[in-house]
Amino acid sequence: MDNGEKTGKDALGNCIDKLNALTKQRDELLRATKLLLAVIDRQAPSLEGMMELEDIRAVVAKARGEDGVELSGKMVEIPIEKFYKFDHSIHQGKYSVHVDSEAKYGFFEDDELGDEHGGSLWFATDAQGKLALTSYDGLAVLPTGVVRALESQGFVVADKFK
Repeated sequence: MDNGEKTGKDALGNCIDKLNALTKQRDELLRATKLLLAVIDRQAPSLEGMMELEDIRAVVAKARGEDGVELSGKMVEIPIEKFYKFDHSIHQGKYSVHVDSEAKYGFFEDDELGDEHGGSLWFATDAQGKLALTSYDGLAVLPTGVVRALESQGFVVADKFK
């Protein structure tokens, strides 16, 4: 076997190795995609479910005398409770706070202003096994009522959020 033939076989071997590596990556990506689609399928409402919500909204609008309201083709607002199981609902001051411990997610809103003066809450499990607030959005400063509500339920709220 001469050098040219050996070089050609080495190049072919490298191509086969690269092809095998790419095939493995593709298979891993397909598995991850299937898992993601399964999660989405369990969590997201079906198209039929969304259409049912739209139909319900149309019936309610008609019952209110809002015959001219056109809902078809518009984005249907899906209640957040469809995605989360809020196992903590706390009221402190003028704020309502709801937390899904399993999802490590929550939200808060003002009793009068609603979600216009509210936001989302994200948690992580700390070293002692308690849920600790890691981030929030919605307002520049987390309201004292929200901090007190969380602490009253045993959630850890670091000083940087107070």
